[in-house]
Amino acid sequence: MMPRRASTRAQNRAHYIAAERHRNHQARRIAHVVTQTATTDPETNGPPPDPDDDPPPF
Repeated sequence: MMPRRASTRAQNRAHYIAAERHRNHQARRIAHVVTQTATTDPETNGPPPDPDDDPPPF
């Protein structure tokens, strides 16, 4: 006997999309907080980039 689905494909897809939107919203909110903090307190940005840190040649 085949196992039965706990929810329909439409329900699974709706849940997947809602979860992805939630993750995207959280990522945007965190990125917004980070950029606000970086622009309001420039001394906490860290050391300047290493001048010898060139990308590899192509």
